[in-house]
Amino acid sequence: MFDFFPVSAKEFDGPVLVTGAGGCIGSWALALLEHAGVEVHAFDLQIDKRRPGMLMDDAALGRVVWHAGDIADTQAVKAVVKKSGAQAIIHLAALPTLWLGHWSMWWVRSMCLKLPRPMGFKD
Repeated sequence: MFDFFPVSAKEFDGPVLVTGAGGCIGSWALALLEHAGVEVHAFDLQIDKRRPGMLMDDAALGRVVWHAGDIADTQAVKAVVKKSGAQAIIHLAALPTLWLGHWSMWWVRSMCLKLPRPMGFKD
């Protein structure tokens, strides 16, 4: 499968930080980069190697440097970028939400961003 998405370590000047590394797409990014010989750092809310483990063997997983933290915490992100020496960031972290129409948009705005309810909002 890795032959369909060739990645060359020569394309990177140093370590690559992958946010959302425990997710589906993040796991593929980790696997492709590691397979190419790129130094890769994984960043996610928690260290969970189950999905990446479906694509990489234990030796490959062991070469990935894992960091736990919240992408919404600016200081945590700055710290992991500095610690990893990342020269590139593949940002795949996201806040998963269930789409429930206009109500979910209000929920995301109010709960996650601490914003007031939009004018004209109807339950």
